[in-house]
Amino acid sequence: MANPTERIPNEWKQSVRRILRQGRPNDIFVTRTAREDWAAYFPEQWDYQRNDAISKALEASNLRGIRITTMRDPGETWEFFIHHSGHKLYVKINLRPDGKLIILYSIHPPRKGDKL
Repeated sequence: MANPTERIPNEWKQSVRRILRQGRPNDIFVTRTAREDWAAYFPEQWDYQRNDAISKALEASNLRGIRITTMRDPGETWEFFIHHSGHKLYVKINLRPDGKLIILYSIHPPRKGDKL
């Protein structure tokens, strides 16, 4: 049975948005899979456009997702959907405990259906 979605906490969203907007490479770790998926689905777009799309989605006060507690990396990880360039995308991000680094694990069209 899938976990029910809940509102993603504003504090988490604000911290992730700040890091994405600043765009410092040392503050945003993108997994190889996420980097390759982005390049495959949006070959004409740059990393800053990916970051902008996620940041814009995190502005929504009603954004819902699922908190993932089984990740090996320490931090607070959420999975959620965003819309970008006419596509629904699955996103999974970890905000590290120090609040200064995020790990972008996934950004791709849903592979397991339209529900988290």
